[in-house]
Amino acid sequence: MKSLHKSIAPGAFHNALERQDPPKCHASTREAVIRDIMRWVEELEKERNFMWVHGPAGAGKSAILQTIAELCYAAGLLGASFFFSRTAGGRNDADRLVATLVSQLCISIPEMRSHVELSLEQDPLILSRSVQAQLESLLFGPLTRAACDPSTEGQLRSRPRLVILDGLDECGQPKTQRHLLTLLSGGALKLPIPLFFLIASRPEQQIRNTFISQLLVSTTSLLALDDSYLPDKDIEIFLRSKFEEIRQTHPLLPTSWPSAADISRLVKKSSGQFIYASTVIKYVDSPRHWPDERLEIIFKVRPAGKETPFAELDALYNHIFSCVENLEKVLEVLGSLLIWDVAEYNNIRKRSYLLERMLFLRHGDITTLFGDLSSIVQVASPDSYEIRILHASLGDFLLDESRSGQFHIRKGRAEACLALYYLRHIGKHTRLDPDLNAKLDNVEVSCRVTSYTFLLSRCIQAEPTESLLEQLHGLDFFAFLDFLLFGGKLYDSHYSTLLAQNRDLALECLPQYFKIVGAQLTYIPFISSPGSVTSTTS
Repeated sequence: MKSLHKSIAPGAFHNALERQDPPKCHASTREAVIRDIMRWVEELEKERNFMWVHGPAGAGKSAILQTIAELCYAAGLLGASFFFSRTAGGRNDADRLVATLVSQLCISIPEMRSHVELSLEQDPLILSRSVQAQLESLLFGPLTRAACDPSTEGQLRSRPRLVILDGLDECGQPKTQRHLLTLLSGGALKLPIPLFFLIASRPEQQIRNTFISQLLVSTTSLLALDDSYLPDKDIEIFLRSKFEEIRQTHPLLPTSWPSAADISRLVKKSSGQFIYASTVIKYVDSPRHWPDERLEIIFKVRPAGKETPFAELDALYNHIFSCVENLEKVLEVLGSLLIWDVAEYNNIRKRSYLLERMLFLRHGDITTLFGDLSSIVQVASPDSYEIRILHASLGDFLLDESRSGQFHIRKGRAEACLALYYLRHIGKHTRLDPDLNAKLDNVEVSCRVTSYTFLLSRCIQAEPTESLLEQLHGLDFFAFLDFLLFGGKLYDSHYSTLLAQNRDLALECLPQYFKIVGAQLTYIPFISSPGSVTSTTS
């Protein structure tokens, strides 16, 4: 067994020294999630041998599985565990996975030990072979032989057979993750006495597709860490408890600190993900600083200076965006989502296919583009209602160049980009033509109404890029105003109402538009008196 022990990743155990003081659930939090998982673990006759716990980045998956591992270990239910980590050698791929699991299972299921030893003797180089070969020779084979041996079969059934795998998305490349799931599910199906696998990961596309594939869908229980588990309530409990601990170590702080409004603000910013709240607490809880002043830095009431209060969160975002394939287009779409006013966003009804039409993308592009960002941006399907940014703090990161660096979204440039898309929609149908407008589908009508009503507000906030000024110079401004004032009669009550509701907002932007944008054009449209439009040519 010495060769086996030389090939393990000792830091992957749930109680490893390398993972000393690992994240776990705070007292009185995540109780419903833990209860549901433990109910599955304790079922004597499981219908499904796999459970997949999935949730966005920072949702607290590792803390939950750590808590489950400790509970199961104390109750004699844990067979083996492996906690992946992309930043830890030996834990960021599958090379040491089999040896690590088998070494633990030989302790929790001693009946398989002699069969593992025999496999190692028969093939001393087995640990240098493929993961598939290792699984067959060292895990599934020994368990099958032990189960088929009348002298050990009865004892084997009473042994702990739960295997916990945390952070599967941090195990090598997506194809490795998919291959590993395929091997585990295929091998588990053949075992006379089954193993049970509790697996946690982000809902990355390859992993999600594997779990819902024909191979695994009938043997897997899916547990989503979503709003149904009321994460905001747990985050508030966590924050109140931690702030109480901070007040005890800083007795000069008033008992009223922080205010209920401050806590509510932090809960809202967390968006149901524990990582934001945890990052805030780690930053505020400094023995060398005043916690109230550090909280003011979090709220941007006080300048941060050289401080980096969100370093941990920024590292997470930087890693996620570093894996994006079509980064330029993804940032362009995110820029539009981040700068859109509520009225504009509601105007396209939050549907991904409307966003695609607005930005002249192919139907289905949003789903494809955001496949690498499923842990922070949710797009359920090409026809789903809402494209949901799962982290409210993501916008703060992307719009702050000091935090996001190469992934920075320049707000003014994003405004200019969106204005150009609006101009493209306007340029397709400039004049009031009832026959032409009658031929437009509802998606195009929605894009057109949005473009006309919000173009001016975008332009006055945009960087005056060369391409934007060129397109504005070619705009038939009088036809634009004509549509803005009278275009509602072309459409049904829904779109005419939308146009009427936002028309005044658009007209209020005219003076500022003339001042900021018109001054940079070769002609300057302006209103000389209410109801009349004239222009001067330079």
